[in-house]
Amino acid sequence: MKKRKGRAFIYVRKTAPYPHFDIWRGLEKCGYGREIKYLTHFRDGDIMPWDLLVTWTLWRHTTRRNCADAHTRIRGTTFCMEHGWIKNIHGKEYYQLAVRRGYGPGMNGAGDTVPGDGTRWKSWKLKLEPWRKTGSHVLVCMQRGVRPQDPDITHGPEWANIAYDKIKRYTDRPIHWRPHPGNHRPCLPSGDRKPDKIIDPFRESMAQNLKDAWCVVIYSSTVANEAIISGIPVLFDGQSIMLQKLAKRIKHIEDPFVGDRTPELEKCAWAQWNNAELSSGLPFKRLLDEYST
Repeated sequence: MKKRKGRAFIYVRKTAPYPHFDIWRGLEKCGYGREIKYLTHFRDGDIMPWDLLVTWTLWRHTTRRNCADAHTRIRGTTFCMEHGWIKNIHGKEYYQLAVRRGYGPGMNGAGDTVPGDGTRWKSWKLKLEPWRKTGSHVLVCMQRGVRPQDPDITHGPEWANIAYDKIKRYTDRPIHWRPHPGNHRPCLPSGDRKPDKIIDPFRESMAQNLKDAWCVVIYSSTVANEAIISGIPVLFDGQSIMLQKLAKRIKHIEDPFVGDRTPELEKCAWAQWNNAELSSGLPFKRLLDEYST
C-alpha cells in the first residue's frame, strides 16, 4: 500500500483488554509502516498536524485528553476508541472507533464515522425484539467510575438525586435502582428520596431487571443499547449516547421513543469493529480516506 504522509501515534495501553497490537497491525496495513510510534507521555510539538493520533476514551484532566486537545488545536486528526457499544457479538470482542468531533470525548456517539449500508448490522444476526407495550417499573442504571469533573462521559454522585427528582416529576411508576457492580460504594439518592427497590447487581442479572421494566433511565450508560435491542424504551440525561436517535429525555418517560430502530442500528454498526477487522486495516482506512488532514 502507498506510504501515508506523516506518522501514526498510538496512545493506548499496551495491556489487555486493549487491542493495541491489532491497532498497530491495522495502521501498518494503511501505509504507515515504520512511522508508527507508541506514546507514553506527551509534550507540545511531539505531534505535527499531518500526523495521526489514535487514542482511548478521553477523560478530562488526563494526559491523553491533554494530548488530544493539543492535536485538535493544530487541526490534526484524532481517532478515539472505546469498548464496543455492543461489546461482545457471538464470542467476538468489539471496539468503537470514531474521529474525534471538536473537543469532546469522541466515543458513545460523540465522534464521526463513515456509515455504510445495512449488510453489517444484518450479518450480526441479532434478534430485535418488538417494543414493549407494557411494564410496571422504571429501571435506573447507574454507571461505573463516578467522576463529577467529566459530564461528557459519566455522572457525578449528585446525579442520583437529580435523576430521582426528574423521574418523580413526570411519572408515579415504581422506581427500581440498579447500582453499578463495579463501584465500591453504591450511588443512591439521599434524604427522603427512597427508590421502591434497590437492586443487588451481584444477585440479579440485567436480564432479570429488564423483565418487567416500563423503561430504562440512564445518564450515558451502554446499558441503553441492550435495552433498545430488547425492545425496552430508554430515557437518557447525559451529553450523548450511541443510539441517541432511538431514545428520549426523561421528561418523555410516559411517551418514550418506540419508532423504527433499523436505520440507526445499521448506521451505528459501522462504528465498532472486532480484533480481526482492526488488524486488517479496513476500519482505519475508511476513516483516513474520509477525514485525514
